[in-house]
Amino acid sequence: QVRWVAYETRNKVTNAGAELWKADPDLPEIHVQGFFNATPATVVAIPVKSGPALILKSGASELAVGSDRSPGVLGSYDPELAVLTVIQAAPPPVATKAAVGVNGAVLESASGPLALRPGASFTHTRRTFHFQGDPEDLDPIARRVLGMSLEQLVGTAAKP
Repeated sequence: QVRWVAYETRNKVTNAGAELWKADPDLPEIHVQGFFNATPATVVAIPVKSGPALILKSGASELAVGSDRSPGVLGSYDPELAVLTVIQAAPPPVATKAAVGVNGAVLESASGPLALRPGASFTHTRRTFHFQGDPEDLDPIARRVLGMSLEQLVGTAAKP
């Protein structure tokens, strides 16, 4: 039996000025970060369009996938706590980034630079799902959403 909880956030930015926000290094972006408890066994997967997922294990630095390569989903799995966390962000394009350290895991989604005309708005929607249960019950969720089994995820992260 899988126990789960989910929530959604919607973050909106509007150009209330009279000028077009032009492409430059200072364009606004919407970044949403989720901070989660992690154990030394926690691993993170960032799926990539047309390529293998990027895997990050606890204690490592961070990984990021640009909006041109991200399908807008990422997740983490903690075999010690039997928790699978899945993040979905929309609308595309969405960049994704993750970090796992001694203080926890950070799963981030970002809109990318927003060159909005006057009066235009952009809404970044993010859904967070936490699933807890036996690995054989969580595995189908990981396969469908992250594109790999829990065994592949944990096994890939264990390799040097």
